Amino acid sequence: MDLYVSLAPDFDCPPGHPGRPVFDYQPVALADDPVVSVVTACYNCAPLFAETEASVFAQSLQQWEWVIVDDGSTDRETLDILARVQSRDPRVRVLRIEQNQGPAAARNLGVEQSRGRYVFFLDADDLIEPGTLEKLIWHLVSYPEYAFAKGSSTAFGGQEYHATVSFQAGNLFLNRNPVTISVMIQRSVLLEVGGFDVSLVHGLEDWDLWLRLAEHGYLGHGVPEFLDWYRRRRDHSDRWQSWTKEGMSNMRVTLRRRYPHVFRQGIPVRGIRGQLPYEDVPTELPFGNPLKKRKQRLLFIAPWMAMGGADQFNLNFLSQWSARGNEFSVVTTLDRNYPWYSEYTKLTPDVFILPHFLREVDYPRFLDYLLASRGYDVVLVSNSELGYKMLPYLRSRHPGVTYVDYSHMEQIDWNGGGFPRLGVGYQSTLDLNIVASKHLKSWMQDAGANEDQVEVAYIDVDTRRFCPDPDLRQRIRTGMRVSNETSVLIYAGRICAQKQPRVFARVMKELVAAGHNFVCLVLGDGEDRRWLARYIRWNRLGGHVRMLGAVPNAKMKEFLAAGDILFLPSKMEGISLAIYEAMAMGLAIVGADVGGQKELVTSACGTLIERGTPEEEVTRYAEVLAHLIEDHEVRRAMGTSARQRVEAHFTLEQMGDRMCDLLGQARALHDDRPKTVVSQALAREHITLGLEESRLNREIQVFAKYRALESIRWRVQAAANLLTERLRLRSCVALGSRLLRPIKDSLWVLGHRIKVALGLARNWG
Repeated sequence: MDLYVSLAPDFDCPPGHPGRPVFDYQPVALADDPVVSVVTACYNCAPLFAETEASVFAQSLQQWEWVIVDDGSTDRETLDILARVQSRDPRVRVLRIEQNQGPAAARNLGVEQSRGRYVFFLDADDLIEPGTLEKLIWHLVSYPEYAFAKGSSTAFGGQEYHATVSFQAGNLFLNRNPVTISVMIQRSVLLEVGGFDVSLVHGLEDWDLWLRLAEHGYLGHGVPEFLDWYRRRRDHSDRWQSWTKEGMSNMRVTLRRRYPHVFRQGIPVRGIRGQLPYEDVPTELPFGNPLKKRKQRLLFIAPWMAMGGADQFNLNFLSQWSARGNEFSVVTTLDRNYPWYSEYTKLTPDVFILPHFLREVDYPRFLDYLLASRGYDVVLVSNSELGYKMLPYLRSRHPGVTYVDYSHMEQIDWNGGGFPRLGVGYQSTLDLNIVASKHLKSWMQDAGANEDQVEVAYIDVDTRRFCPDPDLRQRIRTGMRVSNETSVLIYAGRICAQKQPRVFARVMKELVAAGHNFVCLVLGDGEDRRWLARYIRWNRLGGHVRMLGAVPNAKMKEFLAAGDILFLPSKMEGISLAIYEAMAMGLAIVGADVGGQKELVTSACGTLIERGTPEEEVTRYAEVLAHLIEDHEVRRAMGTSARQRVEAHFTLEQMGDRMCDLLGQARALHDDRPKTVVSQALAREHITLGLEESRLNREIQVFAKYRALESIRWRVQAAANLLTERLRLRSCVALGSRLLRPIKDSLWVLGHRIKVALGLARNWG
């Protein structure tokens, strides 16, 4: 999925919408010198200004001042609103220009009177996402080579679209102005270049400023998230004369005359500065942002926001945590895999994808800043390798916070055991390890973990959402043209080596060959999907096996409702979320006896097969499935037992209670058995080594991709050479045929004559 598609906000849910989650962003105290000055030019803006006001006060960075310049408003309602806003908060200042002079003059006055190190421009009818100021300032802190920055824009109102163009567009700015005014800029730079041109009273004064900054050698950059909401009219030219086709053309001529160097040399596009070997990890915080706290707060560190069982547990747990009146922030450490981004932002506005606005070397101090700002009670790490490596540093800076991790399953083929192994290794920096099964607890104990510090919390399932639905079952089956007598199997998950698609495919072939009446729905995508599709096609299994691709979680319930048996021959699992959901929907289970799955699936609910050779597994799975396909009563009894079991022991509410109890237990352990805190110098050295390992891993991956591309290039080149040789030989043969045809014909005639002569000789004899 394209990154921007997954991050795009819903047009119907702008900042301030009642459906948006809230976080209690209230400053503990106001600094004498604000970090940023929000500058807004206002002219008769009454009807829409309240929405803009709400988006400013809802910012996660609260160390701001808001300089509103009233550019000669004549509307009484506007004047009353501005007076009210100024009296609401001492951070708001309203300046007045008696006669309307245009936005350029108003903004310049606001900049002159501002006190912040940074200036953020916000029009009086536009909106900003809660994290806008915080992310843009940190982006400029992390990349000081840039003087200004902005996020992507969501247009709303008269027109709706998502605009992803930013200052990386380079020479596109020579032809038009592709960005909105909602830009964060260093105040000193703005003053140096003279601010906006006050003579440009009909619009496009911001286009002029971007090119003047480039002429002075200052460049901007973009954060790949939708941060500002730009209110569109059907046609802006009714208000701004320069927005006509003729006005744009005239402006282009003016800019070419004003900034000849930029138009001659072009606008350079500076690449992101890479991490240097053993680069120093900065520890000084650029500014503070202490926020009041009235609820328990949790910082959740994860790698991404992917579609899968682990992320579904994350969402379920965070939803349960929030439902109990608590707050949380989410931090992710990788720059890919965010199809469920919107699912997280439905629960909290405090979401930070670190690679979007920070260099990796700045991750530790940003987390240090967050801990100081939000006053978290607990930090929870789940499946983030870098999250583990930052633990000693964070604990050295904030020893009073409780640190916990959550592990789903061991992965012997990755890092000697995967994240549970990291949980064992970092146990001295964690107050509690939480795992998804008793099996995993035993595995960690065998790996050297302290038994008293490992607790089990099953991931569980929402039994109110996932429950048998006869009407839905009939509707989905009818839509798929599947009769009630046909058994429906479900194979769900990422189609990769872990789920053993080759074993699955051979089992399907066995069942089809035996003549069983069934249909199997393959729900998922992955690196082995193309192989599986080819196997199904080549073996003519398409009448029984239907590949439906990746299925949104919202649709999973529909297919499970139509199903009878979940078939999951995994190589390894913790306890599969798909099994939890299938049991809640009343399906019988056929799967692998791996991880902690026997803790969920009893013999009354289904059958788990021990691992063996692929041939052994294929035979045993085929036998079990054949029996359940034919014996509907046994299958239904298993489904009923499965539903009863999850209702009794594995509901979402039980998981929420268990997790909250364990986090409370972790707090008690933190107080009763305090951990040794390493020195800040040693912690800094540790994270330096961790970041260096991360950098080397990235370079190895790039090298591996290069080698793979080189291999492909050589194969293509060899194929091209072979094709060229064949074409050359064919050409030679064709030429030889034309030259030798007369000789060939003569030899044929001669041979025929000899044959006739020999026949005559035999007759004479």
